[in-house]
Amino acid sequence: MTTRHDETTGGALPGWRVQRIDGEAVHLTHAGRIALPLAVFEDAQHRSDVPLVLPAAEAEFLYAELGRLLYPACGEGAAS
Repeated sequence: MTTRHDETTGGALPGWRVQRIDGEAVHLTHAGRIALPLAVFEDAQHRSDVPLVLPAAEAEFLYAELGRLLYPACGEGAAS
């Protein structure tokens, strides 16, 4: 994962950060939604683990958006 850095000191900036939990797989909930396990940090201190839960339509939209960012040369068909 990437970390924000202070350009003058090279240290991580204070504030909130959310990142994927290493080793935790994206999974389906009992309701059929997509759950992405996330860890929440405040000033580098772990505060909580929470899932980002998306219905299928929102997960598909996110998938398409990520595909366009990762593979811009492929255009609209990148995430199809």
